[in-house]
Amino acid sequence: MIQNLSNITLRIGFTHNILASLLSYDDSIENYKVIDGDEARMMIEMSKHFNFSIQWKHSKRFGILTENNTWTGLFGMFQQNEIDLAIGGILQTYNRQMIADFLYPHFIDKSTFAIQPSNTIDYNSDYVRFNLLIRPFTLDVWLAFLFILILFGFLNFFLKLIPNTNKKIKHNIIWINLCLLTGQPYTLMKFTPISVRLSAIIWAFGIKILYNYYQGSLCSILTIQDDNIIDTIDELAMASKTGLVLPMLVSHSSSASILSESQIQSYKTIYKNSISIADRSDGYELMNHQKQLPKSNRKIYVFIGPRQKLEFYRLYYADQPLFIPPILDQSIFNMVFYSIPVRKGFDPFHKSICRIKHSGIHEHWKLMALINAVMNARSKWNNNDDDNLDQQFSLNQLNSIFYSYLILLVIAIIAFMIELINQFLLSIETKFNNDK
Repeated sequence: MIQNLSNITLRIGFTHNILASLLSYDDSIENYKVIDGDEARMMIEMSKHFNFSIQWKHSKRFGILTENNTWTGLFGMFQQNEIDLAIGGILQTYNRQMIADFLYPHFIDKSTFAIQPSNTIDYNSDYVRFNLLIRPFTLDVWLAFLFILILFGFLNFFLKLIPNTNKKIKHNIIWINLCLLTGQPYTLMKFTPISVRLSAIIWAFGIKILYNYYQGSLCSILTIQDDNIIDTIDELAMASKTGLVLPMLVSHSSSASILSESQIQSYKTIYKNSISIADRSDGYELMNHQKQLPKSNRKIYVFIGPRQKLEFYRLYYADQPLFIPPILDQSIFNMVFYSIPVRKGFDPFHKSICRIKHSGIHEHWKLMALINAVMNARSKWNNNDDDNLDQQFSLNQLNSIFYSYLILLVIAIIAFMIELINQFLLSIETKFNNDK
């Protein structure tokens, strides 16, 4: 049964948030009008559904709990009984639940970070990433390679049990397959048993597939400049500790509270080396201002917050694309729940929020807001191509390959010298025995 709230005016507090609640004041009606935002649209639909009118009340901040146990901002308005509910992309926290109830969470997100592209500063030309050669394959693939080598060891043991017509030739199945893996010929293949040749054919077929995949992935990695080398929380903590990046935290935000109170060492390191900003717009101004500075004076700022907000605001505000790491456990600080706070004891919308969320309407509103942000960002990026010259392919991107080649060449030379010395000692020993 639909609850009728006719002749009732609900006082709804809000903060200006392009994604959740973007409103403008209309003098003709002496009230605010909704321009965009998923939560603002939700309230409009609720007013039509429950027949209530809305009195919008604006606040610049969500509010914080002061030392004398009073709240500021929107939650201060709850404490003063000035509003019935509030919108603006508000996260559930323990302290906020003490002053207001929360409706059913209409969106669940993950807290992560966004980082500026590394071409905003000049890296030392000697900077090398030696993991470049292993990046085309995931850890699972490399573990499978290790398992296959161990399996070849067992097969080589059983190979010795098979009678061999040519006793002077000793085959090693591990060496045979390594030769095939590196594209080197094994001249004694015709003297091997049929079982060995059959396994070599199967191995060669698998190598052909893996080789093409590895080659394509490696060429793609080399062609696309590796601007963003930080994609986990541990790497971010190490980079902030060494001064390579500078994390930014909105003061009194849930992200700042979690990092400051956490017992995880990487969280502590990030918080210790971070700077506090008043709001997100200040952070994006700092990021955008870097392009006006000489490259030697530029800094790499890192924004920490809910992933969905970072993705949205980087499109709407940032003058250049920002890197947000993939959704992995290693890049997520914590889960965050978006919900609408209401005054204690006021809960007529709980079931309706559930229906709106699970019907997909809320997701549609978010998508429309994101499309508007993309269109806004595209026009800015198309007029900002100066730094794209830094992303052209150059031989500097091959330095990891060259260094790896030199290291392997040194190892080969050392192995050759050891073998040469062993042969020399063996010849001396043989000559000494013959003299006897």
